[in-house]
Amino acid sequence: MARKKVWNVWAKLRTATRQIWMWSPARREALKKAKIGKGREALYQCAVCPKQVPHYCVDVDHVIPCGEFSNYEQYAEWCYRLFEGELRVLCKPCHLERK
Repeated sequence: MARKKVWNVWAKLRTATRQIWMWSPARREALKKAKIGKGREALYQCAVCPKQVPHYCVDVDHVIPCGEFSNYEQYAEWCYRLFEGELRVLCKPCHLERK
């Protein structure tokens, strides 16, 4: 018999909050500042390396990482860092190196 997967409230809460953040004005502004050109041909300048890459090759990174949370008290601080923290646009290789 297969084991039933445990429902993790913290993982679900984190995922749902990050999905809301994807539409935040601060995130869109960071992308707008890094954008070079217009339309589908536009590229984005990585904040770390000299690469200019298309939209599907960039990630918006928090300069000060949001970190983790495991209770409701930590969740408020995590949300503040997520929505109010300083952002920059990185190419995917630079973002993976940062982690």
